[in-house]
Amino acid sequence: MKILTKRQTYIAFMVANIITLFLFFIDECYYDFRWMKLWGNWVVYLIYVIAIWLVSLGLRIAYKLLSSLIKKAIVNRH
Repeated sequence: MKILTKRQTYIAFMVANIITLFLFFIDECYYDFRWMKLWGNWVVYLIYVIAIWLVSLGLRIAYKLLSSLIKKAIVNRH
C-alpha cells in the first residue's frame, strides 16, 4: 500500500508555500512583499514552508493509516 504519491507530495508542498506566502504577506500589517528583499527573511520563510509541509504530510499519513486500521477493525468485526 502506497501511503503518499509524488503528486500528493507536490501538492502539499505548493499548499505549504501558498499558506506561508499569505502569512508573510499579512505579517506586521505591511500587506506587501517587502520582506523578499532580505535574505534572512528567506531563511525564516523556508523554515516555515518545511514545517508546514512536514506537518501536512504527517497528518495525511496518520489519516491514511488510521482509516485503514478502522476499516480492518470493522471488517474483522463482522
